[in-house]
Amino acid sequence: MKRPVTTVEPKHDEQTNGTCTIAKSAVTDETYLVRWIHVSYSATATAGTGTLTVSSGATALLIIRGITLNKSLEFPSDAPLKAPEGGALSITFEAGGAGIVGSLNAGVQ
Repeated sequence: MKRPVTTVEPKHDEQTNGTCTIAKSAVTDETYLVRWIHVSYSATATAGTGTLTVSSGATALLIIRGITLNKSLEFPSDAPLKAPEGGALSITFEAGGAGIVGSLNAGVQ
């Protein structure tokens, strides 16, 4: 039986010239839902293009490239971004360059 998860848990990571990561371990019979994501850099990214990736194991659920300053995503309540049942969840936002602070925020249920 699936364990009901009813609250959205905000998650945050911030790095200077490093990859920001939010990770949730796999739990049997549990499905992670991503309700919203906000990413930003403290200045325009200099290290190529900013990439946001949401994955479960080796399966990419969402990849957005070319983020140079900030991006917000909201997923409708009837169509959240969903990891497979029993699967882990990983959200990463790549480094923006020397001295640039990257910030990753997500609402995970």
